[in-house]
Amino acid sequence: MADWQIRASGETIRALRSRALEIRDSELARLMGKQSMQSVSEETQREIAHAFDRLVNKLLHQPLQSIREVAQADQRDSLISAVRRLFQIR
Repeated sequence: MADWQIRASGETIRALRSRALEIRDSELARLMGKQSMQSVSEETQREIAHAFDRLVNKLLHQPLQSIREVAQADQRDSLISAVRRLFQIR
């Protein structure tokens, strides 16, 4: 039963990470599409993209860890429901 609950939490984790990556990709494309970015070296553009990745990972780390920690607890459904509502994921 506990394994099933952990796997059920995985769907929310994947959805949250997917939503964050969609936002990252959209904002990175918007930034890189600006005229002022055309003169920036490829190395700097890669560093900027890497910084976006690190930012997403750091922002998601604690919420995802919390979901994993309560996956076996009675609070699981309320936390997952709150995360889904908060980040508007289905």
